[in-house]
Amino acid sequence: MSSDALIHALYAAVGDDAAWNEVVRQLATACGAGTAMLVVKGEHQRDQAFYAAWNHPEASARAYSDHWWRHDPFVRVGVQRGLFVAGTVMLGSELVPPRQLLRTAFYRNFLRHIPARHLLTCVVSDGQTPDQIPPTHLSLFRPDGEADFDAADKHWLATLLPHLQRAFRQHWRVRRLQEQVDLYRSGLDELDFGVLLLDPALRVHYANPAARRLLDENRAKPILSLPRNDALAHLLREAGGEGAQPRVLVLETHGRRLLAMTAPMPVQRPAWSPSRPDTMLLLTDQDDTPATLLDFLAQGFGLSRAEARLLPGIYRGQPLGEIADALGIKPSTARSQLSSILARTGCQRQQDLLRLLGKLPPLRET
Repeated sequence: MSSDALIHALYAAVGDDAAWNEVVRQLATACGAGTAMLVVKGEHQRDQAFYAAWNHPEASARAYSDHWWRHDPFVRVGVQRGLFVAGTVMLGSELVPPRQLLRTAFYRNFLRHIPARHLLTCVVSDGQTPDQIPPTHLSLFRPDGEADFDAADKHWLATLLPHLQRAFRQHWRVRRLQEQVDLYRSGLDELDFGVLLLDPALRVHYANPAARRLLDENRAKPILSLPRNDALAHLLREAGGEGAQPRVLVLETHGRRLLAMTAPMPVQRPAWSPSRPDTMLLLTDQDDTPATLLDFLAQGFGLSRAEARLLPGIYRGQPLGEIADALGIKPSTARSQLSSILARTGCQRQQDLLRLLGKLPPLRET
């Protein structure tokens, strides 16, 4: 296989965990190795993890992770000499003389059963750069009876190594980002109210289980594909504008009312991308319990805990003085908090806030 084909395979594997086993196979084939493995040092632990491998029995991989890594003479000598630096390429014979290797229990009880004897290895990462991948090395083995790796093989791997480092670093970053996305989504999936993420064309590209349940229960899916001049579509288009604030509409559908709130997502985009960021649409059933509904509004508008305590009384239509007495605060404090709530929600008067909490005019479904 040509070097160009190998380089193409390296970059094509970015973002695809399963593809790295094939990459390791191609690297082994290109240099005549019978066994190959890409080893990532375990994070926050001492053991090793075989990230990708070719022609390496599962039992051997497990035995190495459980026991033999502690007795690996190549690793021991490399550490003693300070050779585990990113970019280093080594022949096994430079680390441990062949005759000495044959006398070790590591060779007699482990390597020769793979079978493997001659080693060509490189340090993909030493883990010293904060934004880089964990300590990682590639090991290529030839079995006993075949010629040892030589200077030409070492030069070949040294030439290819910068591409391997760059591709695997990018792959690791994509992998970490995907883990973060999965974590964020699992958090959104646990919320009691609906969350939908819409792209600039107002197409839904994520809906948590609560959102899907609300839309299914209310047979309200058509609300997400209303005409462009509809109030909801206008609300969504305005949601990502500069200085946009959360806005709320009530969507009436089949005798039930869904409270819909837009949440601006100030995501920076490159110059060639649409300027408006994606939009988050929050949904809850207005007939839901007041506690859930009010918590939804408090979170959506970023109210403080003290401000949010006023909402149940306002929802019930209590006078502000009565609310203050029930909460054990001064009327002046309640007025100050109410003023802050009105400012955050874009309301001018307490009556406007009441409309927001449950008496908004419905948005007619088409």
